[in-house]
Amino acid sequence: MFKRKLDDFLDKSNNNLLNLYKKFEPGPPASVNSIELEDLMEGRNLNKHVPSYFFMDLYLAIELIRSMPFYEELSISDKKYLLLNVSMMIRTFDSNYYSSLLQNTQTLTLPNNSTPILMLNNKINKIKMRDENNSLIFLNTFEHLKRIAFYSLLQTLKHLNINQNEFVILRSIFICNWDIPNISSQGKIKMKNSAELYSKIFLKYLQTNKGDLEGVKRYSDLMFLFNSILATTKAEREMYLFKELIEKQFKNVQTINELKEEQEDEKLAPFVYSCLEIKDY
Repeated sequence: MFKRKLDDFLDKSNNNLLNLYKKFEPGPPASVNSIELEDLMEGRNLNKHVPSYFFMDLYLAIELIRSMPFYEELSISDKKYLLLNVSMMIRTFDSNYYSSLLQNTQTLTLPNNSTPILMLNNKINKIKMRDENNSLIFLNTFEHLKRIAFYSLLQTLKHLNINQNEFVILRSIFICNWDIPNISSQGKIKMKNSAELYSKIFLKYLQTNKGDLEGVKRYSDLMFLFNSILATTKAEREMYLFKELIEKQFKNVQTINELKEEQEDEKLAPFVYSCLEIKDY
């Protein structure tokens, strides 16, 4: 029964997901300073203060992917793996692009001018460990991920100063990422053909507006964004894992050794163990 509902969702092009916005309507404007960050981190009064922009952006990304012309030509299985692998990447691109349009913004910023990094900083600052070296490992890891997840892509987008037309076409090209796991050979061909079509349109657009040589250079610079978006999406996932580790494991665990003992029977991602071992992350 569940599979049938999932297949129906994957197979039909409609905008039902957009109706879910009603569950995430923004509350009254509030500055981050007026919100208890601990409440936000623990999920208390979250709907009262901050709308779920993450889920809003993700829903929009999913609907955008489902609106692509090639989508209806894919099998149910290909649609599923496309959404699983691409929707988060598109959400990351969207949120960083719109943040880059804001003046004097140096980090990822939500529409209500709050910044996710402040919430994470608040949580990290509350870590208390007896071993300073172990503490340094975690803080270095956090700083490394923070730069990638909340600064690097945003600063690159600001430097490139992408206009709206470039953003729309780039996003269409990136959706047609055929090099993802479990996509059938037929599905990859359809997606590759779409990517090549959009790429030709994009190059022609840039050369028309900037000249042949400058257009090619601009095309190369913008297409390189794909790798930056992938790296940022990966860092966001690892940052979430890092936050989960802090919230769930450091309530009663004070040292790295105790943390390892606590996790012997659980399946932690390899990333976590690398954080515990690497001295200079």
